[in-house]
Amino acid sequence: MTQFASPVLHSLLDTDAYKLHMQQAVFHHYYDVQVAAEFRCRGDDLLGIYADAIREQVDAMQHLRLQEDEFQWLSGLPFFKPDYLNWLREFRYNPAQVCVTNDNGKLNIRLTGPWREVIMWEVPLLAVISELVHHYRSPNAGVDQALDALESKLVDFTGVNRQSRYVPLPPDGLRHPPPFLSVKCSRR
Repeated sequence: MTQFASPVLHSLLDTDAYKLHMQQAVFHHYYDVQVAAEFRCRGDDLLGIYADAIREQVDAMQHLRLQEDEFQWLSGLPFFKPDYLNWLREFRYNPAQVCVTNDNGKLNIRLTGPWREVIMWEVPLLAVISELVHHYRSPNAGVDQALDALESKLVDFTGVNRQSRYVPLPPDGLRHPPPFLSVKCSRR
């Protein structure tokens, strides 16, 4: 990795749980269906400048696989069927399914392949885009700046509840959040 020192994703389970449920349904009911999907940036951001770094991360994703402890954990859940989990254990991201280009500053991403595989790209790919964009736009941002920004947003969000009563944050802000608000920050 040259642009972004390390992979953004570290586990095949760096996704939303519903994606695994949806993938299992596609695996059982639409196994051979081929699909195409495209990334659409809803804003005016010129994200195309990140295309090379995104491609680098996409290429790194081919090395992700379901670890044995992850397989065992999923196997203990009542809603995943053994045939799906055995298939997922062998699943690898295929970077050839992803075309990433910079079209005059516009980021174009097109995914093609079997639905049972393409479905897994959505959440991790959006996470990669978000992580890279924020890394390059705010290279010196640390945990303290992130907590300050989060606190500011939460003050705006919690300042008024349904009855328009003020809901204060603790005196020390989010440095020691109340038990109902679990905020965990860590460095990789």
